[in-house]
Amino acid sequence: MRRVLFFISVIVAFATSCTKSIEESAMSNADVLTFQGKYVKKEARQDTIVISITNNRNTLFNNTAAFRENLYMQSHPELQTFEYEFRDGKIGVRLFAEVSPYVYYDFQWLEPGKVFKIQAVAIQSDVSNTNLYYTYERVQ
Repeated sequence: MRRVLFFISVIVAFATSCTKSIEESAMSNADVLTFQGKYVKKEARQDTIVISITNNRNTLFNNTAAFRENLYMQSHPELQTFEYEFRDGKIGVRLFAEVSPYVYYDFQWLEPGKVFKIQAVAIQSDVSNTNLYYTYERVQ
């Protein structure tokens, strides 16, 4: 039964992902190009996010102090690397190492191309407060 449900969810995911309008795709591509770079968290400047393209996939690497201090985490950077896309003013993320549907979270440019605000739970799974947001500013 699980396999059948999984198969159905994969088909639904593929079917819905192919229905993007040209306008949505153009907006997404522009945001992706604007988004690339290195950002620091305003609340904790030792935490950074690196946005790039890896293997033709849009990636977001959440380089936190906790990651750098934990040997287990350092040996598994894929746990801090996300694939992302933009849709309807939100950012969809999923772990880079997984083939799963995107989960969408609040995202807002405060200064386009320079400063953005993101729902913390989007990039930090141990956060349970959905009302917590992080602000990042471009440094590179």
